[in-house]
Amino acid sequence: MIKCVHGGPLGHCPGCGGAEHFDGGKPSIQYLLAMEGLEEVARVGEYGAAKYKDRWNYRKGMPWMKLCGSISRHLRDFILGRDKDKESGLRPLAHLVFDGLMLLEYVTKGIGTDDRYKGIGDEQAPRNIRGTKTLVSKKQRSL
Repeated sequence: MIKCVHGGPLGHCPGCGGAEHFDGGKPSIQYLLAMEGLEEVARVGEYGAAKYKDRWNYRKGMPWMKLCGSISRHLRDFILGRDKDKESGLRPLAHLVFDGLMLLEYVTKGIGTDDRYKGIGDEQAPRNIRGTKTLVSKKQRSL
């Protein structure tokens, strides 16, 4: 442990007036995520804000399957070896991640419309943490 001049833990010593910062148990994303990748994902957000002339446009919500379609197209482009999106010039994977984060926010906050296929009979569909039905196969249900 690094100590300050007073002998206390650095950043937690009342004697040196250092600011306290308690982050135990919080995810250390600065070590887990590639910052270069996050920067490119942020560029996708900036591109979308300029394209739709509203930085918060995505928070208005939309049908979830529109995002699933976009995610699928960007994944297809990556699989086919396309390293730049035709329209934005950014990487398809950055678009995929941005769209995925947008969809995750929709699901966790109940934004937009859950228009996923629900052909398995509503009474049999398990529910996720927000109480919305989740699609699973017959094989998964029998396990």
